[in-house]
Amino acid sequence: MNRFKSKERIEQAVRAHGDMLLKICFTMLGNRYDAEEIVQETFIAYMVNDKEFCDTEHEKAWLIRVAVNKSKNALRYRNKHTYVNLDDVQEVAASEDKQEMLAEVMRLPAKIKTAVHLHYYEGYSCKEIGAIVGATEAAVKKRLQRGRELLKNILGGDEYEG
Repeated sequence: MNRFKSKERIEQAVRAHGDMLLKICFTMLGNRYDAEEIVQETFIAYMVNDKEFCDTEHEKAWLIRVAVNKSKNALRYRNKHTYVNLDDVQEVAASEDKQEMLAEVMRLPAKIKTAVHLHYYEGYSCKEIGAIVGATEAAVKKRLQRGRELLKNILGGDEYEG
């Protein structure tokens, strides 16, 4: 049995989930180049993984979990502080309003920014985020609450609504 996925299946997964994974990794890592590398590593893991997925949502959740874990590993080995290149922020964010918000989200602690990104940018529920990152639903809710509080203090306005 061939262990690798077909070229068409890989291309379909890249088209369907590549941009989303790039945004998640960029949010966690703070720069486009590291994020692109993690996305590539994620799709390499996908290519050689012989796991059969129940449906596209299961596949998407698996890809997110791998990308988040690989991003966490990259952060563990990083020797310097995260450098946020504003050109990269402008490239990834759709509008000027979202650029400022994304820049602030990227400055949040890793666990909080992951929860904020998956909930507000990708639309996942607290339960789904918990399953993806290996936390309880209550822990995810607390991370979202803390993220809203931090963003409110930083931006000096109403709590973040997404």
